[in-house]
Amino acid sequence: MSSHHIVRDEQEPAIIIADIQNEYWSAIDQLLGWVPTVIVDEDCIEEVLLRGIKIDVAVCKPSNLLSIQQQLLDQHPVIILSKIDGDTISTSIDYLTKKGYHGVNIFRAFDLEKSLLANQQINSIWYDLKHRYVMSKKRAFKKWIVAHQTFCLLSTTPDQGYIVSNAKEISPQSYQSLKDGVITVDSNADFWIGEPY
Repeated sequence: MSSHHIVRDEQEPAIIIADIQNEYWSAIDQLLGWVPTVIVDEDCIEEVLLRGIKIDVAVCKPSNLLSIQQQLLDQHPVIILSKIDGDTISTSIDYLTKKGYHGVNIFRAFDLEKSLLANQQINSIWYDLKHRYVMSKKRAFKKWIVAHQTFCLLSTTPDQGYIVSNAKEISPQSYQSLKDGVITVDSNADFWIGEPY
C-alpha cells in the first residue's frame, strides 16, 4: 500500500497510530499522501509494517526497546522512544513539540482528558471508530453540510452551553442537520466537534 521515504517537513501534521482498527485505514491512507512523520505504538507495529508503511518513530516500553530495534532494522532511519509513564500519546506529543511540529492526527479512541492536554501543546485532530474530532478554539464553528448529517459536540468545561443553528439535538452531545446548508455552533468555551469520516 502506502510507503514513503522522503525528507519530512515539520509543517506537515504528523500521524500517531496508537491503536489499530480497520475503520482507521482509509483516513490513514489519505493522510499518507502528504508524506507525514508516522509515529506508531509498539502494539501496532506489525500491522503497520504489513501495510507497507514506513515507520519514522516507534514508541515502546523501555523493556521492549531491544526487540523493537530488531523488528525495525529495515526501517532505518527510525527513532525509538521509551513511553513516558506508559503513555504513547503524551510521549509522542512531547517528541513532536520538541521537534517543532504544529499539528498531529491521532488514531485512537477519543479521550477528552488526553485530548485537552495534547491540544495545549500542539493542534491535534483525533480519529476514533466513527468520528474525526477537531477543536474549535474560537468558541464557534461554521460549515456547510448535507441534510441529516450527524455530528457531536464535546464540552471542555462543566455546564458548557451551545447555540446551534440548522440542526437538532438527537441525543446528548449528538446533533443532526435539518437541511442542506450551513450549520453554526456557538459556545461559551472551546469545544470539540466530531464529524463522521
